[in-house]
This record gives sequence, C-alpha cells and structure tokens, in this order.
Amino acid sequence: MDDFDLIGISNEIPPAAFRWDLLNDDDHLAYSRDVASFVDWLVIRYRLQWRIPPCWWRHGAHVEERSALFIAWRGVMEIPDRPSAWIIWHEELARLLSRLRDHWNTGCTPDHHTDSPAPAWVVLGDDWTGVS
Repeated sequence: MDDFDLIGISNEIPPAAFRWDLLNDDDHLAYSRDVASFVDWLVIRYRLQWRIPPCWWRHGAHVEERSALFIAWRGVMEIPDRPSAWIIWHEELARLLSRLRDHWNTGCTPDHHTDSPAPAWVVLGDDWTGVS
C-alpha cells in the first residue's frame, strides 16, 4: 500500500496543467475525487477546518488553488530523491493559505455557504459556467 492508497487517491496522475472544463467526464470525475480526497487529508493533517470551508468545491478560485497544490504534492510524492521538494511544497502551502485569507475569502463558515457570483460585467461562456 502506498501513500496514495492511504488517503484514497488513485495512482492516475493528472497532467501537470489542465483545465477542468476541458476534461472528459471520466477524467473530471477521477480528478475531482482525487482532489477532494487530498483536501480532506490536508484539512485533517494540518488542522485547516477553519481555513478551508467545507464548500470549497463551490468556489472556482478554491478549486483551482487546491488542484495546483494537489498536483505539486503528487509531484513531490513521485520524486523521493529531492528532499528539498517538501520544504518548497510547504512554502507553497503557506502562500496558498495566505491567498485564501487575503484574496479568496468566501465569507463561508463550517456551517454556512455564501455564494460568490461573477461580477455583473463578466459574461461567462458555457464551458466556464457552474462554478460560483
């Protein structure tokens, strides 16, 4: 059993960069499950329940931030011969938490979700809808 199995993440590695709206249904489902499992692990391991709202998946910026952090984490797990990679990953985690506090604060709490709609002047195409 490897570290991915321990937290419920498949061994299917997402590409280094991808757009959620361009994934086929199977990949979208697989990556969504993996990112969600990673976020669950992250919240428990680093005690972030007050920093990451349970509705994070309903906020586009949070999905993108966590996806990037997840891909970086996967990369670190795949490169065991580079010990400094863990330090760099933790520096990125700290930056992410700062951005969440300063820029991506949703106003959500563990008990309440607050929608954050796109500004009125933004017109989103069909492939970007569905994420508030």
